[in-house]
Amino acid sequence: MSSDLYAALDLGSNSFHLLVGRLQGDKIETVDRVKDTVRLAAGLQPDRSLSDEAKTRALESLARFAQRISGIPPKQVRVVATNTFRVASESGKFRKQAEAALGAPIEIISGQEEARLIFLGVAKDFAPDRQKRLVVDIGGGSTELIIGKREPQLLESLHMGCVTWTQRYFPKGMDASRYKKAVINAKSVLQPHVKKFSSIGFADTVGSSGTIRAIGELMPLVGGNAHEITLKGLQDLADRWINKPEKLDLSGVSSSRLAVLPGGLAVLQALLESLPIEVMHTSVYTMKEGVLYDLAGKTAHHDRRERTVSRMMSMYNVDVEQADRVYDSAEMLLEKVAEHVQHEVEVAREYLEWATDLHEIGFAVAHGGHQKLGAWLVENSDMPGFTRREQATLSFLIRNQRKAITPNTSDYGILEDWVLVLVLRLAILLNRSRTPQKMPRLEFKLKSKRFELHIPADWLGEHPLTNFDLERETNYWSAVGIEFKVCET
Repeated sequence: MSSDLYAALDLGSNSFHLLVGRLQGDKIETVDRVKDTVRLAAGLQPDRSLSDEAKTRALESLARFAQRISGIPPKQVRVVATNTFRVASESGKFRKQAEAALGAPIEIISGQEEARLIFLGVAKDFAPDRQKRLVVDIGGGSTELIIGKREPQLLESLHMGCVTWTQRYFPKGMDASRYKKAVINAKSVLQPHVKKFSSIGFADTVGSSGTIRAIGELMPLVGGNAHEITLKGLQDLADRWINKPEKLDLSGVSSSRLAVLPGGLAVLQALLESLPIEVMHTSVYTMKEGVLYDLAGKTAHHDRRERTVSRMMSMYNVDVEQADRVYDSAEMLLEKVAEHVQHEVEVAREYLEWATDLHEIGFAVAHGGHQKLGAWLVENSDMPGFTRREQATLSFLIRNQRKAITPNTSDYGILEDWVLVLVLRLAILLNRSRTPQKMPRLEFKLKSKRFELHIPADWLGEHPLTNFDLERETNYWSAVGIEFKVCET
């Protein structure tokens, strides 16, 4: 399957948005857009379970999206789920149902990754400059704040959104006392972050999301300019909506957006009252554009993940020369077993590169059990550019780089690619001396539950420690039901 199309599907708390496009230069040419108002957050119960009705709406929507993305190569499709998926109980179980309906993997991304992708999308809507910009996105269940230039420098995800705030404060519509309470409580959520966002400074503010764009389009009704939001404009809009609704023409707002607009208006007013924002401009670019640029950047070798790995190597003082030696060995071994790995070979090579670069980061905490510590750091760190599934896969490899071998324990549905684990373990084992050396001539005979390593007997005789390590591999592999055998040649 070959195609120049990319697809980004944003499973938001209020709406599901699909963007299909192709990259022309450094800009996206939109081919198709599909929006479905699912209002997933409205189905959250007090115990954080999702109602059957909300699940049904979501699964039916995903089945429709499945048809649109079916002809696009899987590596050029990314599906991200945000706040409601993050906070819902049993979200892992529901995610698997959703993946079955969609026919594609779904990544439940962190608030930090959501903010990064939003900024990446919005940054493409404006000419790059040296001034810092504040980007605000009010979603259904969370609000993202990001300050940066070409790259985000400060990110925060706050647990309030247009759906959750509307449900909490406006179950029967706009009301003066409830609106005042909604603004005050939104400001209390913002309060711990006001100082750092104000002190870093920013020259421009951009609002990104359907809620903010809808409010911007209402500004002319209260004497303002379209797509420019001010505090006075918000206050006048709220006052007229509460006290003189008959003089406020809201017919231009869709019924699905209007239903959650009161909560979004209160959150936005709290933001402008709390932060030094004179004017907020609106952008049509959102997270889905950021996801698409991120996808296209990876295929064009502008991969944010490479910078993330380099940063972590520096942070944890990784021995770069040892990492390079291990990768060179792993790449050589991968060529011999390429037809047996479960991942696509290029994907497997990427995982090996990241794993060999980061396999020793646990040393920064302690030497004993460093593989467990490294795996924990990879799975639980904010790693810009990486999906949670990629982090879980990388953590799985690093955890199994040495000693006891354990099955996957994450709920991200990763491939337990034992051949890839074998390659990483052998590459590390063969470089235990941490000095350059010539590798022995190796051959493999691999079946699903039996790994045979064929290695020269004279080489083993010259390397007794390696021989001892290889003998111990038999017991480690038996724990996951795989027979490992060393055959001398």
